[in-house]
Amino acid sequence: MRKIGISQFATGLLIVITFVCSPSYGDQGQALINAAKAGDLKQVQELLEQGAEVDAKNENGITALMEAYGNGHVEIMKLLLEWEADVDASDIRTGTTILMAASTLGQIEIVKLLLEWEADANIKGNNGETALAQSSYAGWPEVTKLLLEAKADVNARTNNGATPLMLASLNTDVKSKILNETKGELMPSQADHVQVIKLLLEAKADIDAKADNGATALIMASSEGHSDIVKLFLEAKADVNLKDKNGSTALLVASQKGHTSVVELLKTYGAQE
Repeated sequence: MRKIGISQFATGLLIVITFVCSPSYGDQGQALINAAKAGDLKQVQELLEQGAEVDAKNENGITALMEAYGNGHVEIMKLLLEWEADVDASDIRTGTTILMAASTLGQIEIVKLLLEWEADANIKGNNGETALAQSSYAGWPEVTKLLLEAKADVNARTNNGATPLMLASLNTDVKSKILNETKGELMPSQADHVQVIKLLLEAKADIDAKADNGATALIMASSEGHSDIVKLFLEAKADVNLKDKNGSTALLVASQKGHTSVVELLKTYGAQE
């Protein structure tokens, strides 16, 4: 498990990549978890037929389905889901579901599989993050589209008030990777935060929503110097003169950071000194 750095506007959003298993306890449920982790499809099948509890958990709340996902065993995931494993089981330490983790990594086929089994796209982790918040921050258009089609709340907020639109506007420089589920290798991503933002806006994301510190998506993008995203927000009629709780506008934060192209763009759309 690891964190990806996030700017001050999104502090606290936890990007969970893997689940961590506790030691074996030797009972039938733990045997199922161990078999799923090891990728032993035959043993998983036998244990289920012998009556092993499909949703047995270790002390960290990790189930066989979570272990199968964390170790790239997709066929075991499918088998466990056919035996009605809880698709929304979460890590008790973080509140992270498999859908959140797969959305973070841009694992399109895994996200499709989970949604086919009616995974809840609106469950929140301990920091208030949803799967859509994760895919938006990482910049995965295809995953974001799938989640929106599954009725993910486009304006869901993290514990500090950040929306998916805000998170997408912050993180355009992230060096994300996706897991090649066949070879188990990390391959270059196809992250595209601009396309994610377009999808969120089409889904009626509140462009002028404010985080707990009063910052809007436009203020955040201006602070980071993301001129392409700033232009996108301005064309979508974002209020260019809104202020955060410190009284700062998009123009002020862009000026303070030396983002000249953003400053000129904001002035063109009526930003006031």
